[in-house]
Amino acid sequence: MAEKKKNASSGGIAKQVELLVKPKVEELGYTLWDVEYAKEGVDWNLTLFIDKTDVQVGIDDCVTVHHAVEPIIDEADPIKDFYYLQISTAGIERELKRPEHFEFYLGHKIEIKFFAPFEIDGNKVKTLEAVLEKYDNKIITINYGGKIFDIEEAKCASVKSVE
Repeated sequence: MAEKKKNASSGGIAKQVELLVKPKVEELGYTLWDVEYAKEGVDWNLTLFIDKTDVQVGIDDCVTVHHAVEPIIDEADPIKDFYYLQISTAGIERELKRPEHFEFYLGHKIEIKFFAPFEIDGNKVKTLEAVLEKYDNKIITINYGGKIFDIEEAKCASVKSVE
């Protein structure tokens, strides 16, 4: 798989696109889980991750959203370079990046990967699975082995749901 690279403005572009398309995505009955603008190899990809409550999202849903949001993005023209627009499902195991993502998964098992070995309950680990108990002000509170621990989000390379 090609390595994804983001430049300094990619986060700004993703946020602009999110603000542009979120109302339309929600009008269609979907949740806009995330927007990512990243370079993969020589190509720039704008990827919208969608979800729908209590229903599995499929290819037809992605096509519907694509047709609905493409004219909105084209009219606003927030991206000056050539890029590919992709619509994807949020997936079963999804990355938790925003406070609302963490709120959605309270009480569920998550997987945390750390930038550096992290000491928890006397062991140094790079990855662990635990139940998400709370998320507040970039502090992730987990239940690991029946004990409660607070972890700074900044120490985490990624946090994903585990289904």
